Amino acid sequence: MPINKNALRRYQIIDHVILQKDLHKPTIKRMIEVCEREGLKVSKETISKDLGKMRQPRPAGLDAPIVFNFSTQEYYYEDDSFSISGIRLTREESSLLQESLVLIQCLLKTELGDKLRHAMEKVLSTSIEEPENTLGFPVLKTMEPPRSRGYEFMDLLLQACRARIPISFVHYSYSKEAFKAVVLHPCLVREFDNRWYVFGFSEGHNSARCFGLDRMYEPVLLQRSFWNCERATIDNFLNHMYGVYPLREGKTETVILQASPLVTKILSANPIHDSQKVEKNLRGVGTITLTIIPTMELIQFVRSYGPELRIIGPAWMANYDKNT
Repeated sequence: MPINKNALRRYQIIDHVILQKDLHKPTIKRMIEVCEREGLKVSKETISKDLGKMRQPRPAGLDAPIVFNFSTQEYYYEDDSFSISGIRLTREESSLLQESLVLIQCLLKTELGDKLRHAMEKVLSTSIEEPENTLGFPVLKTMEPPRSRGYEFMDLLLQACRARIPISFVHYSYSKEAFKAVVLHPCLVREFDNRWYVFGFSEGHNSARCFGLDRMYEPVLLQRSFWNCERATIDNFLNHMYGVYPLREGKTETVILQASPLVTKILSANPIHDSQKVEKNLRGVGTITLTIIPTMELIQFVRSYGPELRIIGPAWMANYDKNT
């Protein structure tokens, strides 16, 4: 579990007291006095628990080599070079990390996300300056959509991608309303439009495929040889598509869109893809050119703007847009 802000502050004070052993005896009494001076009301039991927590290994604790001298009733670090305050952050840097935690909480609600948040909070505990927010409420807030089905498999999928372990799962097709067994050699997990997908080499299709986590059931790790996807295939999936499901043969094409003056302004400020180029006529109507792999998601994106945005080319894609 992530360390809360008050605990982090107490850990910082305990660390400071131990490091100041030449000026004051690092006793529990001294730690309580410094806490109270800093506006934190604590008991002897709280500090004792904090010392125990700090000794615990990461990620639960700080791996602090704290030793207690029974004869002097003082605490010290067995390793003289140890300090949880090895990194010193300014107030501005601390505030930036605090806001970054909001984004992480939205994007990584998994065991991996918990570990990352915990790591960042430990870095924040080393800050000289406390983040200042005089407003009393968050200044950065992300939209947190309801967690979709299949998100509980995220940690297993990340493990399979990192360790290069094939997986087997049951996949449900919304269009066919049928279940099918799949063996996948996963390469990466990707988010698109607040939905999560796993991409890799599918044995059944004998090619690279993408599967939505919301249609996945009972994934398990397999003990068998791993088949890699070609690097070019992975790069196409990551960099040359808007979305995750390519159309036709999945080859890069020049896609031309025509946008109303208003939509031209919107897409100029929020490009669809890195390859986007925009040309405007005297009336402000835009011709938007993309060098991209056509996808169903791109067609759906264009449709979402109604008559304000339409596909000009290629011809097959323009007809697909009109007739499907």
